[in-house]
Amino acid sequence: MVRCDRIILIDRSATVHKEVKAAMLKINPAIDVIAVNSVTEARLVLPPPDPARVGFILLDCNSPSPNAAQDFLRWRKVTEPWPRIPTLLIGEPTALELAQAYNAGITDAIRKPLSPELWELLLARTLADWCNQAEAAKGSKA
Repeated sequence: MVRCDRIILIDRSATVHKEVKAAMLKINPAIDVIAVNSVTEARLVLPPPDPARVGFILLDCNSPSPNAAQDFLRWRKVTEPWPRIPTLLIGEPTALELAQAYNAGITDAIRKPLSPELWELLLARTLADWCNQAEAAKGSKA
């Protein structure tokens, strides 16, 4: 059975962190929601050897850090293991961010604010998708 230990939230917004954490407590309280302010911090939160245990990454395009999303998307495209970890853009991505996201293999963008019910639905669906993909990948290696 594949297990997800944590979700990484790249965002400086305490509100989004609180909303995501509250939703995950209802879905699965054992999963940590780790908020970081930058790509550099995200890299520190996900040390080798087991990056596959991170379920997914939420990246806020409206972060106060002006180039955080663009830096992350450029870095994600070329750096293992990040391309395998599903990433959702939240907020209102610019056209450049959407293009970079598409080039990095990210196809989901979510506008905020979301109601608590929509956060739960979004996170539960994304977590289920990640677990299914991870199980399929694990099965194909056996």
